[in-house]
This record gives sequence, C-alpha cells and structure tokens, in this order.
Amino acid sequence: MTASAATGGTGPFAYQWQSKQRGSSLWSNIVGATSLTYNTGSQQFLTDSCFRILTTDLGTPSCATSDPSAEYCIYVLPSLQAPRYADTTTICAGTFARLEPSSATGGNGCFTYTWQTILPTDPSIALNPSQSNLWNWTNLSGYINQVSTVCTTQILALNGDAIIYRIVATDCELRSSRPSCGSVWSLPIVVRARDITAPYIYPKTLTLYANSNCTANAPAATKANLDSASTDSTFCGGPLSNWTITPSVFTGARNHTAVVTAQDASGNIGSATTTVVVLDTTRPVARTKNITVYLNNNGWAKILPSDVNDGSSDNCTPAASLNMSVSIDSFYCSQTASPVNVTLTVRDASGNSHSAIAVITVRDTLKPVINNMPGNVTLTGNGFQCAATYVWTVPTASDNCGISAFTSSHTPDSCFLFPQGVTTVTYTAVDPSGNTTVRSFTVTVNNCQGAAVSLNTNSSNCVDSSLTVDVNLNNYVGSLGALSLTITYPPSHMSFASIDSVLPGFIPGSVISNAVNGRLRLAWSSTDSIKICGGSSTLLRLRFNTLGVFGVSSLGFDLSIPENNELATGLAVVIPSTYTGVSTTLNPCLGIIGQVTYPKSPAVPLNNVDVIVSSDATYRFDSVAFNTVATSGATNLTVSDDQTITGIPMGFSFNYFGNTYNSINICSNGWVSFTETSSTFTVNFGGSVNNAIHGVMMDLYPIPGYFIRYSTLGSAPNRQFIVDYHMGYFSCNQCNLVYRFPNCTQ
Repeated sequence: MTASAATGGTGPFAYQWQSKQRGSSLWSNIVGATSLTYNTGSQQFLTDSCFRILTTDLGTPSCATSDPSAEYCIYVLPSLQAPRYADTTTICAGTFARLEPSSATGGNGCFTYTWQTILPTDPSIALNPSQSNLWNWTNLSGYINQVSTVCTTQILALNGDAIIYRIVATDCELRSSRPSCGSVWSLPIVVRARDITAPYIYPKTLTLYANSNCTANAPAATKANLDSASTDSTFCGGPLSNWTITPSVFTGARNHTAVVTAQDASGNIGSATTTVVVLDTTRPVARTKNITVYLNNNGWAKILPSDVNDGSSDNCTPAASLNMSVSIDSFYCSQTASPVNVTLTVRDASGNSHSAIAVITVRDTLKPVINNMPGNVTLTGNGFQCAATYVWTVPTASDNCGISAFTSSHTPDSCFLFPQGVTTVTYTAVDPSGNTTVRSFTVTVNNCQGAAVSLNTNSSNCVDSSLTVDVNLNNYVGSLGALSLTITYPPSHMSFASIDSVLPGFIPGSVISNAVNGRLRLAWSSTDSIKICGGSSTLLRLRFNTLGVFGVSSLGFDLSIPENNELATGLAVVIPSTYTGVSTTLNPCLGIIGQVTYPKSPAVPLNNVDVIVSSDATYRFDSVAFNTVATSGATNLTVSDDQTITGIPMGFSFNYFGNTYNSINICSNGWVSFTETSSTFTVNFGGSVNNAIHGVMMDLYPIPGYFIRYSTLGSAPNRQFIVDYHMGYFSCNQCNLVYRFPNCTQ
C-alpha cells in the first residue's frame, strides 16, 4: 500500500501506518511501518482488516500532530470448497447415471459447473487419485458452464468397466473489487458399469398335493414353476437364474411359508417368501367291525360311530380327529329279525370321506314281565273227588318288544276242578325273540268234606197215588258223557211209572224195571259231554205209582258215573216234597231214607258203584242187594236209640286220609267214625260227624228183631271190615231198613 505525500503545513512530515479488525474502532500502530509505502509481505489474512496512515507535521510552527488518511480495507473471502459426491457408484452398463453432488462453496458464492470425464480406455485411471488434476480430463458435452450440478449421462461402458467423472466449479467475479477466486474440482467419481443390486423376486403362490405320508415335494426350482413377475431393480437386464425354494418338502395339509431365491446376470441374489398351499385329496380309509347291540327296557338301543370303528385312518388327519358318522344309530324291536347294515362314514380335516359297512345284530335278551300274579291259595275240597274250584284274576304280561305268546296251564274257569293236593298253575310269556318268563302259583286243596248221596223226602203226605222223584246233581262241576242209575224200591208200596224229564243233552237209553225185586235200572248217554258248573242240576225226574199208605220199609240207590267224567262235589237222589193227588196233612212218612257220604276224589267206577281213590289209600263203597252177611263169625252189638259204641277192633291197620287206625266207632244211626263219639243221626238236622264213613245216616231205631253186627273177613293183606244194619226208622211203626255198610278194605 502506498500513500501520497502530505502537503501543506510547514513540513517536514512524519508517517505511521495503523491497522484494525474490520468493524473495530481501536487502531494499532504497525511497528516499522513509517514510510509512505506499507507491504504486508507474507502475512495471511484470516479476517477482514483495515489500514490507514497518520501524518505528523514536524515544522515550526506545526500545523497538526496527526491527520489520518482514509481507510483501506482488505476483505478475506472463504476458500473454495469443491462439490462433494460419493467416490464410487455402480450402475448397469448402457443405462443412465444421475450424478448429483453437492454445490461448491466459498469465494464469491456463485459458480458455474463443468463435468469432465476420462474415458475407460485412458490409462491415467491407474494413476493416484490425488493427482487427478494431472489426468487427461475431457469436458463432457452438454454439461459445460452449467449452473446446476446435476449430470444425467448414459454410461456406454461394458459391464465391468469404470468411467471416472469430476465436476469443476468456477467462482464468479462480482466486480472488480471482488474478482473470481478461481476454480475447484471434486474428487474423482468412479462409475462402474456393474450390477451389485439384488433383483426383486415376486414368486408364485404354490399349490401342492399331499401324498400318503401327508407330505408334498416342492416343484423343480425353475422360473416357470416359481416366478410370478420378478425383476432386476437396476435395469441391467438379463434373465434371472439359479432359482431355489426352501424348504423342499412340506409336511401337513395346510399353508406353509417358503423362501424363493434367484440370481441376476451380475450374480446378485434376490429372495422373497411365498405361500405354499398343501392340499390333501386322499380319502381316509374307513374300517368297521360287526357288533351286537342289546335292546333296553324301552325296546331301544343306540350306538356311536366309535362302536363300529375298527381303526379307520387317514394320511393327514390323526385318527382321534377324524369326523365319523353312522347312517343308523338307533335300533328297535322290529330289527331283531335280521342283521342291519350300517354305513360308517369317515371324513378327514380336508373334507375327504370314505365309507364302509358294519353289520349290526340287534338282540333282545330281556325277558317278559308277568304282572299281577296271584299268590298261593289253600282251598277246602268237596265232593266225590275232594276237589275245589278257584277263579282268579288273569295276570298280564308286558315286554319291551311286545308279547308273542302268553299261555297258562290252567284258566280261571268256574267249572275246572283242582284235585286234592298241590296244583301248580303256570303262566308262560314269550316275546318275539323267544325270551321266556315262567311264573306260577299253587292251589292247595285239603280238609276234604264228603259228598252226600241220599234218597229223602220231606213230604207231609203219605197217601199220594203217585210220587215224583228228582235225581239231582248238587254242586257238581265237570262234564258228563254217560250215566247209569239203579233205584231199589219196595214193590209192595211202589211201582215204576215213567221218566218225566231228562237233562237236556242226554239221550235216554235202556230202562229195565224188575217189579218183583223192586229194582229200576236206567242208562243215559250224550253225543257230547255236557258240562255242569255247580249248583243243582236235575238229571231226570221219575214217576212212581204208590200203593196205599206210603210206609216204605226200604229204599236204596246206586248211581254210577263212568271214568271219563269229572265227578265233582256232590251227587244226591232226592224225593221231592211235591206230589200229585190228594193233599192231606199227615206226619211225614218219608224222611232221609238213605245217605252215603263219600270221602275224597277221584271217583272211579267199578261194577256200577263209585270207587273213591285218595292219594294215601283206596276207599270203595259198594251198594249191594239187601241181603245180610253170613252170620258165621259176625259179632252182634246191642245198642239203644242214638248210641255210639267206641273202640271196636277192625283186626288190621287202616289208613284214612293220612292217618292210620286199627279200631272204629259204630253209631246206631248208620255211620261209623274213627274219632267221632257223638250219636247224631243226620247232618240235615244240624249235626256234624267228621272223620267218618256215612252209610244211611238217618234217625234209626232198634225195632224188635233188629241187629247191628260187624265182622272181619278175608286174609291179610286183603281183609275187609263189614258192618250190617237191620234197623227201623224212628217215625215208622213198621219201617224196616236193611243196609249193608260199606266195607273198609285193608
């Protein structure tokens, strides 16, 4: 810096240079700077600095001691900073590279930019980059002195080549006082024509099918199999190769995730995930077993699919997760006749299904139930057979499948006789499957009461010219197929006239009348057995002509029912109290003139008499002609009216209804007993004689010349004990009754 010399004053002048920081008011003398010229030399200015020169008048007189000049300032501009850019970039050969470094800084702050390059063939690229200012740079056409730093240029180098670029920034001149600071350039930018960016992979969604092991293999790793729309993002072009998929095996029928990779022409590998759908189209295998089901109390049975499953399986679905169903799960009574085919359908988790047949055998093993079964009963037997009737409420039968047969050994029939002893009544219920229930109750008949067969009259008339005799069957339950009857009458007082009536259904047979002997024999038959159910049934009505006063000295009867009939509780021949002819009131001429009480059943005919058989012994009653037994060896009894002689030895042991006796009691009124000691003469008058054999059983009287005698005949073991009566009737002065008492046979 050089100042002009001072003028004026007195002179001479002295000079002093001063400096300060721009913007400061404090000046400092520069040592040694006392001439008009000041050279800063090698001093570097980091900030803006200002200078001035002071002039001092040294003459006398002095005009001024200091007079500063105008300021001279030096302005310091920022140093130039070249644009910055990555030192290397890689693009695809033949494509456009966009180079856009930062702007330059420093200087005046306004720049123009020129892009320069070194061709790939220029050997200078091998030089040290720090000496790039020495390289053979060539301006890039179209990118000279442009305001923008952007360069978009097509890289024509081949793959693997490198092109070096730089950008030169030139500072602009604002005015003469602020010239351009010059130019700066960036470090070299190496653009390599090579692809190092992985391609973008867009794989397909794959659908595979599971095999018998529920696995599926990935398809061959090819673009056709795996690629959907993959691209190379650097636009370097060229096909993708070396396709892979991981994993290569997929287990289970579901959606899987796989990784697909591919390599571009530069060796860059791209990858992406995809969905692999494994489908199961294999049917499960249905396996069945045949079973038997049993109906319950309601006639119903139910099964579950597991009951007929016999290890069904599937390639993918576990056995426990298989869905199973049966075509029929309920079974009823109607299906017991034949096996039932049931379809088991097995479905896997993918909806595949398979079916198999199971044969179901339906069984009903529950027995029927018999309801309201009567209890055991004990009855008192009556009649010739010592039997009884019993009517009960019929039980009912029920079953879960119904009743096919309900039968019984007996029916509650008022005409059916239960014999002495124990009879088991059995009911049997059978269902359609053959299950059978048998229940029973017992009917016990004991304490038998005898049945009386008697000829009697309660008439108060003894002078009738005719007499009707009814043959009645009292309390008889059973059927009659044939019948024979013998009536013995005194021919001096009576003669047989006719048969007035016969029980409907019977056909009168032979009628033999012997007037001399006073015997009337009759026989009947029927086309079908006639059933009689108790009460009193008149078998027939006989008519006799009477001869004068009816003072009957003897009247007997013999009634026989054949073996095939069911003789029941009573049989009586009754002379009714109604007569024809003159009706006068007289003392009775006829009472009970003959009565026999039979013990228990059954009755078996023998020679036109009733043979009575018990479970313990055999008893027989013989009606014979009125003749006496040979008196040789017989013992006479002396008795008075209504007297019983006890303890008469029989000469052998006799079993009577389960009890054994060797002695007997004889009553003057026509009965014997093993235990009774009374002397009653008729049950009709309220008497009761038990454990007895009844012959005549009427009010007999010991008239002059009477006798009662007994004897034991025969040899063991066929001995007989016989009692003969020759007695009169209490009400008749001339009545004489000859009766042979039924014998007790050993």
